[in-house]
Amino acid sequence: MVVGVVFGYFSLSEYYTPRITQKAYIFLSNALWPAIFGLMTFTFGSLLDEYFSKGKVKIVYVVRFLDLVAIGLILCGVFDLIGESVDIVDLSTTVVGLELIGGFLMAIFATVMQIAVHRGQAKKEEEDELPRMGA
Repeated sequence: MVVGVVFGYFSLSEYYTPRITQKAYIFLSNALWPAIFGLMTFTFGSLLDEYFSKGKVKIVYVVRFLDLVAIGLILCGVFDLIGESVDIVDLSTTVVGLELIGGFLMAIFATVMQIAVHRGQAKKEEEDELPRMGA
């Protein structure tokens, strides 16, 4: 994440503009993916630690990883829309639409995955608690 902040700061010196909105856009758009990759690396490290210490992987780490990618895609699409409105970038609306749609679909997939896991755990706990009939 620190690399993203440093990268965003140095990108400010390469593009001169007196408008604070353009400076904020440049900083945030250039710091976004390094920060997301930093969080993804942390999540992946937690996943590996869990696997090597317990021999299994919790689905929470996979869902968190997918959520980070979804947040990155959505924010990238939003920053691209903002960049077009402050006249910094000129992107196709198809690219921006694909970023936003891909991000939302990935977030929906992660949510469905998490709900399915929670339902499975709830059923397993319910089966463990109920006494068996005829036993």
